Amino acid sequence: MTTVRRCTSLLAVVVLLSSCSGPDPTPELRPVALPDISSAAESVQKQIRDRYQSLQAAIERKAPPTELATAYGEMGKMFVAAEYYDAAEA
Repeated sequence: MTTVRRCTSLLAVVVLLSSCSGPDPTPELRPVALPDISSAAESVQKQIRDRYQSLQAAIERKAPPTELATAYGEMGKMFVAAEYYDAAEA
């Protein structure tokens, strides 16, 4: 194999490997604000606050994407169940 051919082959391998980078970087996470839950039953308020704290903890510790997705989803389900639709939409 000639030197030119080796260099061309090496360049092709480098280009291929550089195009095989890892997954896309984590997208920016959307903030979740608690709505005014003062009119909800005390037990519902506690559930919402607990779920919110779990979500915030996952965000702060930079949890893996699957854990973050679950935390966001659970928060959204809690908002829908308590009929805070605007908060669930965010």
